[in-house]
Amino acid sequence: AQSTLATFTDPNTDQAVRFRFRQSALTQASQMFVVGSDELGSLDVWATSRFIPGISDWYPKASIWSDPVTLVDSSALIQEIQGVMDPNGRFHIFWVADDPNAETGPQKSIYYSIWDQSNISIPAQILSSPKMDVDKISAAYDPNRNRLEVVWNDAGTGMVYFSWADINRSGRLFEWADPIQLPISNLLAQTPDILATPDGTILIAYSIPINEGRGIYLLSSSDGGVTWSEPYQVFDAAQQNW
Repeated sequence: AQSTLATFTDPNTDQAVRFRFRQSALTQASQMFVVGSDELGSLDVWATSRFIPGISDWYPKASIWSDPVTLVDSSALIQEIQGVMDPNGRFHIFWVADDPNAETGPQKSIYYSIWDQSNISIPAQILSSPKMDVDKISAAYDPNRNRLEVVWNDAGTGMVYFSWADINRSGRLFEWADPIQLPISNLLAQTPDILATPDGTILIAYSIPINEGRGIYLLSSSDGGVTWSEPYQVFDAAQQNW
């Protein structure tokens, strides 16, 4: 791909140049010159050049990434995918999808699977929100307690919930702790994010996107999520007129 031969930015005016009507010439020293004009407002004439190496260098190298592997094959819409790597090289995958057993219309739950670089476990439904409407999720590995921790907000109520499971039993539904409702500042909480620090502190940030009091808030727990601090506003969006 030679994107500059199609369009580029004029460094003097910061305006886009549509490089058209191109003519080219190749020297014996394998240097190619291209001249053309701006098809937009200025009609300026531009020239550029580059060295042309051997054919083997014309095309991009093969990707160093492995070929994609199908981890989950589902007809349900998969949303909010999260991945957490543990110290043993296992990849813990969380996502949100419709609950096929819902009795009263579409309801979303949290699903989970483990990939050990060679095998993928059977996906398991591990958590449901108390109001059955999971929106955004975030997951973390807690190195102090060797467990996985998940936080999410409920789209219907705006509440934020927290749960955890021992990392060696996280694929079993009943090993996950009952969801804990966190002491948020406003029932409009969105986009929670979780971090577990090596000293045992759990940090959860969330946003209040609208109205007075909007901004970014932070909660913390030093006892594994049993008790939580009062929410602390770390960014006041109303004061900044955001």
